[in-house]
Amino acid sequence: MRLERYRVQNVMRITELEVDTSQNALVLIGGKNGHGKTSALCALLMTLCGKRGMEWPDVPLKEGESHGECEVNLSLAGDG
Repeated sequence: MRLERYRVQNVMRITELEVDTSQNALVLIGGKNGHGKTSALCALLMTLCGKRGMEWPDVPLKEGESHGECEVNLSLAGDG
């Protein structure tokens, strides 16, 4: 499988994030401390693994928000 698109809203330190890898691009996640690098990866794991696959944070929503979401689009890689 291949990750085509990944979108997160109001999860941990992330307000809004969208990553599109459909053009075979290399995606680097970088930034200063506290700007959401770990939150981006953690939200992806929460979406793919669910509660059985990892240890969830006590409060996965961004502080002050009542709703958050994460969407992952996958496709089959290779010849089909």
